[in-house]
Amino acid sequence: MKKKSQKWVRFRHKVYMVILKYPVMFIFWLLYGYKHKRIKLAKNENAFIISNHQTQFDPILVSLGVNKPVYYVATDTLFSNKFISSLLNHLFAPIPKKKGLTDPKCIKTMMKIAKEKGSIGLFAEGNRSYAEFQYNIDSGLARLIKTLKMPLVLFNIHGGTGCFPRFARGFRKGKFYGAVARKIEAEEYLKMSDDELINVIKESIKVYDSDNGYEYKSKHRAEYLENMLFVCPKCGKVQTIYSKNEHILCSNCDLKVEYTTKLHLKYEDKDFTFSKLIDWYEMQKQWCLNSSFEEDEIIFKDEEVKLFITQVNKPRKLISKGKLILTPTKLIFEEKEFELKDLIIASAIGGQKFNFSMPDADYLVIGNKKFNPLKYVLMFNKLETHMKEKQTDKYFTLN
Repeated sequence: MKKKSQKWVRFRHKVYMVILKYPVMFIFWLLYGYKHKRIKLAKNENAFIISNHQTQFDPILVSLGVNKPVYYVATDTLFSNKFISSLLNHLFAPIPKKKGLTDPKCIKTMMKIAKEKGSIGLFAEGNRSYAEFQYNIDSGLARLIKTLKMPLVLFNIHGGTGCFPRFARGFRKGKFYGAVARKIEAEEYLKMSDDELINVIKESIKVYDSDNGYEYKSKHRAEYLENMLFVCPKCGKVQTIYSKNEHILCSNCDLKVEYTTKLHLKYEDKDFTFSKLIDWYEMQKQWCLNSSFEEDEIIFKDEEVKLFITQVNKPRKLISKGKLILTPTKLIFEEKEFELKDLIIASAIGGQKFNFSMPDADYLVIGNKKFNPLKYVLMFNKLETHMKEKQTDKYFTLN
């Protein structure tokens, strides 16, 4: 006799939501001033909720405004810690997904949740904002939405990149809130082409805090920007950028740029033309794209780096600790090295981590608090890897 599959949507999720929601709402208001406008779903109504992605708290922030449990699509590296994985699965049952790749198992789970009348949460760009640009949104999302035929709710988090920038280790005080941008019934979006629907989603979740005119105050507002910046725009040197309080500096020249409370760049030198972090980010992409290297040249080098093997629902295993070197053909750790021609996909995670997949296993790299994972992922799109060849990178492509 065939064993009946377990339901994904459980009554206990509703109970936990009722117990936790208002205390958590109060904490976020008290500590961070976060406010939201509600997404009120009818008794038998579920929804596909899509939001922009600004902070590590975004699933919580969106859920605070919904009167029903929401099942979020989450990167599978979140499930590499067995205890955390068990706790998350019991309390909230998030949906594991391989980062940067189409995951049929994830799609199957989403269809199961929709059938069980559960609501699904998705951060369509798949990655937290680095510099207020919009990541690629896969056109396959439109087909998925049309297959599920759920009401579509497009949600905006405002102030997240000001209060909790991806590179930061602390909170910056400023306006911080969430609101529904648009709700679209299935009857309406089924009449749209896939491209039209994707464009509606893109425009509805586009939020750039540097354009809102609000201030985000901190005496350390530029600290850890070296998690993102690695090329000096003045002298052209690499890995010489460092931060101190509200300034970005270069150890090789006299560069000194203020990161202002309104999330702009301020510099007295008239030749410095960047006004926002996105300008600096785009310059770095061009540097990667236009660079050329000798066969065994060291492109990047970092100390105090840890390498783990990761598996879903299993503890990650430390296999190397110490130096990390990138050459045009190899990624070299203290105890292990990899041929770049075998690298399938990689993506930056949080502020100081990146994961990558090889034919034999999935790996996680964690650096120290000054570590820049972005430079490695950008360079993987330049060098001869599978992710360059097949253009599998949805977030950090150079084109």
